Amino acid sequence: MVYQNDIGLRLVDTDLEEAPLLAVTVDPGSAAAAAGVRAGDALSAVDGARMSAAEFVNQVTRKKPGESVVLSVGGAASPRRLSVPVQRRPKRAPVFDPALAANALLARLQAAAAMASSAQERDLLRFSTALVLMRLGQSRAALDSPVHPRPVTSGPGIGRGAVLYYRAAVISRPGNRTAP
Repeated sequence: MVYQNDIGLRLVDTDLEEAPLLAVTVDPGSAAAAAGVRAGDALSAVDGARMSAAEFVNQVTRKKPGESVVLSVGGAASPRRLSVPVQRRPKRAPVFDPALAANALLARLQAAAAMASSAQERDLLRFSTALVLMRLGQSRAALDSPVHPRPVTSGPGIGRGAVLYYRAAVISRPGNRTAP
């Protein structure tokens, strides 16, 4: 098991300019659920700022357990401000899941990402980890990884085919509508 900062909320970006983040799932019993966030809610700001879903994950990760994230939920005219405490929650690390094939490869990718010398290198390694998880049929684990499908674009070290595969695999899974 590994522990990570979490509020029990998964968000998705839309392709519309100035559009809010959308709550895709709210974990039952989570801090977000207790604060009153529901799946389908629109978040116009997090801690007073507009941000992407990936920036939201980073914002929660930077907080200390017990600190709160302030969500502006609802329309821009009269949003509800909800203070949601960050919690350290256990999560089974894919690399330690005995039912998951390719554990050694996942371990190497995760270790390399942890030791990356630049944000670009770390993002590439996290993306590679998500691709391996997708290839193994672990779409939920890939979606819960720090890489979100929206900001992934082809470029140095990431081929267009890999990006398209990742997006298509996320969209094609029943119940997954979190990728553009």
